[in-house]
Amino acid sequence: MTQAQDGVRAVGTFHAEGANCRRHRCWVDFVADGRRVQADLPALTAARKDKVARDGEPITVRHLAADPTVVAEERGTGYVFAMTALTGIPAFVLFAAALTSGFHVRRAKRLS
Repeated sequence: MTQAQDGVRAVGTFHAEGANCRRHRCWVDFVADGRRVQADLPALTAARKDKVARDGEPITVRHLAADPTVVAEERGTGYVFAMTALTGIPAFVLFAAALTSGFHVRRAKRLS
């Protein structure tokens, strides 16, 4: 997906088979090099905008010049950052709990 962010810009039509792109297929139809292309969008692409379905709406994507079926929404990298941050939060909490537990064990051994 990050490869496509530096790719060729195109405007196409957004299509979704369901309420979100994580569980359902989302794709875009657009013209690349004079031919119509249908390319699947990444799983973290938003299928709704302001709680309204985007199916049939225009969408700006970037695709690889060598392979127009590899696409990403032009402004879609924020979802990747958000998901990365959300998955990192539990790891940070576990790390903090381990440190706190270690300090308490060490202190208890020192006091006894």
